[in-house]
Amino acid sequence: MAQSDNNNGINLLLEYLENLMFLNIFKCFKLAIGPNKMLLSFFCILLLALVGVSLDSFTGTVHTGKYNIKDGLAYNSTTSINELDAYLIQEELLKELINQDSSKTTQGVYLTMWDFTTKNFNEAIVSILSLDMRGLFRCGVNEIRAFNWALKYHFLYSLVYLSIAYCILAYFGGAITRAAALEFSLGEKPGPAELMRYCRKHLKSYLFAPIAPLAVVFCLGCLIVALGLIANLPWAGEIILGLSIIIALILGLFIAIVLIGAFGGVSLMLPAISYEGTSGYDALGRAYCYTYSRPWKLLYYSVISIFYGSICYMFVRFIAFLLLKMTHTFLKFGMFAESARTQGVSKLEAIWREPEFFNLLGRHTNINYYLTESLSSGLVHLAILLILGVVAAFVVSYYFCANTVIYALMRKEIDKNQMTEIYTELQNLKDDWKDVESTDGDSYDSTDSIAIESDDTQNIG
Repeated sequence: MAQSDNNNGINLLLEYLENLMFLNIFKCFKLAIGPNKMLLSFFCILLLALVGVSLDSFTGTVHTGKYNIKDGLAYNSTTSINELDAYLIQEELLKELINQDSSKTTQGVYLTMWDFTTKNFNEAIVSILSLDMRGLFRCGVNEIRAFNWALKYHFLYSLVYLSIAYCILAYFGGAITRAAALEFSLGEKPGPAELMRYCRKHLKSYLFAPIAPLAVVFCLGCLIVALGLIANLPWAGEIILGLSIIIALILGLFIAIVLIGAFGGVSLMLPAISYEGTSGYDALGRAYCYTYSRPWKLLYYSVISIFYGSICYMFVRFIAFLLLKMTHTFLKFGMFAESARTQGVSKLEAIWREPEFFNLLGRHTNINYYLTESLSSGLVHLAILLILGVVAAFVVSYYFCANTVIYALMRKEIDKNQMTEIYTELQNLKDDWKDVESTDGDSYDSTDSIAIESDDTQNIG
């Protein structure tokens, strides 16, 4: 009887600890601000920006015009809007904007999307922290519509940029998730060279896994399109369509299953490769398995990580704002001279506009710069852009670190694997040595664990 009570007590304790597994998500901030992961994220953001700015320099195709937006109609005014602004209000405004006279100016697709996405992202963060689900939904819809605008009106540009961006994110995302997995599981902090080497070794898997669901959807969709083409035949076409509609519906069901699984599991694919050292097929299978086996648990972990990540983002942004605000304020006490070209404007305001919390660069103003002021303003803005890059790097780093932790939690709950179990190069050497011994006919203990745990690593060290 006493033994039974002890077993029940142990089971209750284990169940209680299982329910507290979500507390591991609060380690994501510490993981995300690690120097190696922040460095990788910063270079990722830098490469994405360089690619976008380079494409913009060759294709400045986003029209802008002077309008006053009122009741969904556009009137000539001094307020500047671009194609994306017009598209989000009313698509007819976009067509009118494109057909304007030669006084219009142009800017690049990347800069247009960057300005909109950063503003929309900040609004989404505020909506999350204020529990405004309607505002969060609106931000999500606007972001989808923005990507729809880019694909519809700048398809070739979007195809080239998104293809390059996907490769960059897959490569650096793999490195960040690998670093997060090793630190979360074993407490190890590998250097960038080791992480890059691991990513090069598994690059095909990192590239294949996230894009595979879209390839499946495309192939199944082509079969439905082929049925539609056959249905165009006179007389026989509609009969064939009627007889084959069940097949088309089944294909549509498969497409829905693939898309839902991809929506929930795509964020787990890179961590799966980083944890298991496995192929893209295995990562794909694990992501779908975890999504459909414990969908509510995955949603539960995701909601916690998003809310906690929003708080962490505001904290990082506050540090960046405080840094710039204090520097600008103390400079203002010392710089009392006026601008050489603009009357009534101090030299500091001409060179560096006062930063705001959600606009660290400050509000844009039309100021006639003196040559030296223009040079100084450019250097100051470059420094601020570097700080903005660090803030953006934290967002990227946190995203991959949080998904790595969530993958470890889901794997423990479904596969019953300890969170300290992770594929390492040492494990690979052990497997190779076992294969050699097996080939030579030598025996070895088959009960040896193939997983490298933290205490084993310490003993080896």
